[in-house]
Amino acid sequence: MGDTPEFLDTLEAAPAELLPRYELRAPVSGVVMERDVTTGESVSTDRTMFVIGDLSTVWIEAPIGAGEIAALRLGQTATVVSSDLGRETIARVSYLSPTIDTTTRRGMVRLALSNA
Repeated sequence: MGDTPEFLDTLEAAPAELLPRYELRAPVSGVVMERDVTTGESVSTDRTMFVIGDLSTVWIEAPIGAGEIAALRLGQTATVVSSDLGRETIARVSYLSPTIDTTTRRGMVRLALSNA
């Protein structure tokens, strides 16, 4: 927050109404995914208050049959169709599971797509 450790030590003894208000700024851009703090709550320097996520690229993870996964390659394009939105977009294969579930005989493919 830019204050010296000595100044921060004096805050512990100060009355709550005299405590300064701090605006927290994340060192990265993104979306608040988790918030573990409330207004007026005391926090320590070793506590995670927010988790920030970069949603400029999102993933779709989909099961795929064992016989079909062999035909896929990293970087290959795929068309993703949303029947709910009536839209389709292009994504890229970013991960192929190296294992197949013995019960379902399916692996996992991860498609990355721009969320712009």
